[in-house]
Amino acid sequence: MRNKIVTFIFVCLVVSVPLYAQYFIDSPFPAMMLQGDYSVSIRIGPEGSLLARLSSVPFQGLSIGISYGGEKILGYEDPLFYKNPGIEVRILVLEEASLIPRVILGFDSQGYDWDVKEDDFEVRSKGIYGLLGKDIGILQSGVGVNYNTKDGETGFFGGVAFNLSSSFSIVGDYSIYPAGEAWNLLGLGARVNFEGVLLQVTFRDITGKKIGRALDLGYTGCF
Repeated sequence: MRNKIVTFIFVCLVVSVPLYAQYFIDSPFPAMMLQGDYSVSIRIGPEGSLLARLSSVPFQGLSIGISYGGEKILGYEDPLFYKNPGIEVRILVLEEASLIPRVILGFDSQGYDWDVKEDDFEVRSKGIYGLLGKDIGILQSGVGVNYNTKDGETGFFGGVAFNLSSSFSIVGDYSIYPAGEAWNLLGLGARVNFEGVLLQVTFRDITGKKIGRALDLGYTGCF
């Protein structure tokens, strides 16, 4: 088991040189990389969790990604690896114009914060989603609707990023499920981005009983 942990952390560090802004926090960011670009990242979250993610753009307007991780990887307890890897696909339907928002269709099966009692993620995956995005000055915003294919629930989400400089942003996102109030989630964070390297500190579920803290590290490059 110890060898598995060491191997997993090593892969994370190799794959994830200090997230390209593919997400506000837990909700997808309305942007697409260019053909030949790739993004590698790692999230360090509550309960000693680690999540590694790799995304690439084989064709212009199509992004595919895979993620995998587990809980209690950091610390003294026995680690709990997720049952299945997460799969992500994004398709750019319409590029942004002066009065027209960017339109993205996607699928994301990755959830966050595994709940052993419920045998499911506390933060549900988006599943199938549609996303509209618009840049207005220093503000980047996105709103979307999603259908969680596992639970059969429809939800809504949105996010904003205030780019206070070329390398520093304040971000926030909110997810709401009318049929499951316990799944509603508000998060805030700050990110620094310099020459493709991203560092983001986030505070999640800030209106809940306890605030979760996470650190995202990522790198974006091209083949």
